Amino acid sequence: GNTTEYVYHAPPVYISNVSCAIYNVTNLNCTWEWRNDSPSDARYSFALRLYDKTLACKQYLKSHGRNIGCHMKDVFPKENNDEIPKIRIWFFNNLTRFSKTFQTGMIELLNAPINISVTSVNENTKLEWLSPPSINPVSSECFQYHIRVTETQTKLFKDIFDIKSQEYVFSYLEKRQKLQYAN
Repeated sequence: GNTTEYVYHAPPVYISNVSCAIYNVTNLNCTWEWRNDSPSDARYSFALRLYDKTLACKQYLKSHGRNIGCHMKDVFPKENNDEIPKIRIWFFNNLTRFSKTFQTGMIELLNAPINISVTSVNENTKLEWLSPPSINPVSSECFQYHIRVTETQTKLFKDIFDIKSQEYVFSYLEKRQKLQYAN
């Protein structure tokens, strides 16, 4: 037999530098840039593919009449017990569509620890806290904390780095050590 060769020419993609961030556990913010060679009438719509649903962007960020980002609020349920290891976003118009996948652990911006408590016993100060909420259940051993203790009157401070537990005891002897001046 005779064979027929068919060459498919994909429509050009005019978007680059796509980045996304998940914040406050439930919100998604994505931004992108238009390539310099993009026609002025080129347009793309944006959607998030999550589970079996496609969620269209309702709040675009715009510059010079073009979509340059999308803000999606409350797209990840707070009560969700299922791990969401990755998300897929879609760009589409009447000629083409393309997607990009993100690992949620790489784009999530974590909040500060929660339920912080301070207790004083025998000239020691004990700080305790819980890990920040996350879109994915994360083992508390995965976190490292940084504490800055500041004296309110003198504005002197001490930084304590790389704490791996969810508590720290600040002893009276440490308090007497030389503190640094805050800027």
